[in-house]
Amino acid sequence: MKRNLKLISLYIAALLVLATVGCATKENKETNNSAAVEAADLLYQATVSPNEQYTESDADVVYYTVEIYQNEENDIIVSADSNSEFFDRMQYVIPCDEKISEADIQVEWTTLMGNPKPAKDDQLAVAQVTISENGEIISQRKINFARKAIEVIADAGN
Repeated sequence: MKRNLKLISLYIAALLVLATVGCATKENKETNNSAAVEAADLLYQATVSPNEQYTESDADVVYYTVEIYQNEENDIIVSADSNSEFFDRMQYVIPCDEKISEADIQVEWTTLMGNPKPAKDDQLAVAQVTISENGEIISQRKINFARKAIEVIADAGN
């Protein structure tokens, strides 16, 4: 029970750090993609801001973006990026047998506590990406945009 309380406290502290520091936005974006998306078709794109309504400066606004592509071999490329220093661009590839459409993609945004309704002290930080093919789920994965911030806070607590 005390361990759970400690974890919850760390999550809340991480969110407060993200909200108050403004997440030190990145000046230089990396352009190194692990999977080539230039020749792939963009099927889905969504950008959310966990703190836009809580910051006073546009420079402190953080954005999380999820893009989903499909290439000529039908591989699905999921790419996630943010202007926050607490997140490094990531990509993963899902093998697929046939073309899918935007209707086969579902992205649900939640807070670290799993709440789909964010608050100032419980902001959006996780995107659950679900990909289906012919009505069957072929991939379901959570992307934690605040993982690096939580690791920093956890390291400071040790």
